[in-house]
Amino acid sequence: MAVSALLLSWALKSVGGALEKSGYGRAVRIGSWLFFAFFPVIPLFVLCTTKDTPYTLAMLAATVLLFRMGREKEAFWRSKGAQAGLAASLLLMALLRNNGFYIFLVMVPVLLVWAGAGRVRRMGVLLLLVLLCRFGIDGGLKAVLHPVDTDVQETLTVPIQQLARVWESSPETFSADDREAMLEILSPNALKYYTPKLSDPVKNSFHNEVFRENPGRYFSLWARIGLKAPLAYANAWLMTSYGFWYPDTVVDVYNGIRDYVDSSWFSFETEEPGVRESLLPWLEEAYRKISLEIWIQRLPVVSMLFSPGFLCWIYVLGGLYLISCGRGRSALSLLPLGLNWLTVLLGPTYLVRYVLILWFALPVLAAAVAGRGRADGVRERSPGL
Repeated sequence: MAVSALLLSWALKSVGGALEKSGYGRAVRIGSWLFFAFFPVIPLFVLCTTKDTPYTLAMLAATVLLFRMGREKEAFWRSKGAQAGLAASLLLMALLRNNGFYIFLVMVPVLLVWAGAGRVRRMGVLLLLVLLCRFGIDGGLKAVLHPVDTDVQETLTVPIQQLARVWESSPETFSADDREAMLEILSPNALKYYTPKLSDPVKNSFHNEVFRENPGRYFSLWARIGLKAPLAYANAWLMTSYGFWYPDTVVDVYNGIRDYVDSSWFSFETEEPGVRESLLPWLEEAYRKISLEIWIQRLPVVSMLFSPGFLCWIYVLGGLYLISCGRGRSALSLLPLGLNWLTVLLGPTYLVRYVLILWFALPVLAAAVAGRGRADGVRERSPGL
């Protein structure tokens, strides 16, 4: 909580320069502070024990530093602390989640171009250090701790779900040979638990050892079935991802599992040996209802504030507005969260914790949109142009 509070306060202070000449500056500052302090997404996930929160905080730090680099390039490159902070935040992103590493790799050429001819070498050294530290720390921890590998099923979650959907909806699509190949990697018992919005019930029973022996055989199976049932493949993918882009989607993918009732918005539970105690029982109960019950996701207008799909379009429109105003670099600072959104589309389902950055970075977007002045080092143009 202390680290989160410090980082969120630093984020608000760091983007404050964009609001100096804005008539909306005071309103954005106060609104951002109140949002960080009281909006349920922030306190609930700051106290969550999953790695999604530190991953999100690292991405927030990277976004803020890129925002500062876009607005005050000279000041950024004079500050060793800002450069070290950018490297540290990118490193944490790359260590905490696999998609954080993929985001880093995509950002490398972008950052090299963004740095400019005079500083491309310094940026290259910084990014190389991040890469070396990532492989060194990751490899060192694996050598010492011998973690259990999640195998290829995590990478293949979309193809597995696509095959399972065709098997469930139109099994006649499979020839005798295709059925034989299918049952080599997925048992009939696993396939009967297919559910459209969540790939875990089928994916968790995938036979990784069999797949690794002859991956070409099973990729051919996936391609053949896809040619016969392309719409089923599209539907399988859309059903596990539409919550990230369709406004006002109800997050209910885990209904009936563990403590979930009719909503899967947040896992409101305390794992042993922890004990849950609250000095504000009324607030505790309110958070429990928000997390596990569907009412908050059915309230007109209010539900949008809790919807990943709605926030997705807020960022799209905000980014387009910045570009139309000639503030492309401010829009480019939002690249980490945009790339994160693209990676989760290939995940097992849609959950709030996968896209926390959409909430945590809202003050950065607000500052970029409301800000005035030399955002990109050029005279600002009218949005209409």
